[in-house]
Amino acid sequence: MNRLITIGCSHTFGEGLGNPNEESWPYILSKKFNKKLINLSEPGGSNRTIQHNVYNFNFDKEDIVVILWTYPDRYHFFSDKNTHSGLINPWGGEISKNWFKNFHTQYTEKFDNRTIVNQVNLYLQSINIKVYNLTVSSEFNYYFDFPTKIDYINIDFTEDFLKKYPRSTDGWHMGKIGNYDFATDIYNKITGSKDKFWTRELI
Repeated sequence: MNRLITIGCSHTFGEGLGNPNEESWPYILSKKFNKKLINLSEPGGSNRTIQHNVYNFNFDKEDIVVILWTYPDRYHFFSDKNTHSGLINPWGGEISKNWFKNFHTQYTEKFDNRTIVNQVNLYLQSINIKVYNLTVSSEFNYYFDFPTKIDYINIDFTEDFLKKYPRSTDGWHMGKIGNYDFATDIYNKITGSKDKFWTRELI
């Protein structure tokens, strides 16, 4: 089965778009690859959520996986397959404040995110699934500081897209023009194609 599996946070989910099922970069990328899209992303997702979603999905041997790894200061703790703590981050409520005051360290944050990314790639490689990795910002490229061979697409999502393109209706996430060009950049870098970026005729 020809499927594109995308995983990430709200930037991959298509948050803020009028019609994320047709305007998000995963949808556009799936059309370029001519593959069925399965978007496993969750708004507010953490890298641990991405890992959890990978482990609870049944992959087919011809699947292509594209992961946009998210911000490192996000945490989810799971009680079981379907239950977690909710997003714990620096601007959260009492649970978040307690975590960052009493347990969080920069070293652990970096260590956890590097090991999560490394382990997910090793797992997918072990079941012969092709996976491509991106990050929401180049400042998090330390995620890939392991000897494991990881296919990393060198695109700075924040600097090259989020900051430069018009925002969606919520004022934070990227609008449809940026999503189109981001998908095009990913596709071109994976395939070596030279697909055109957004033009006025496409608006």
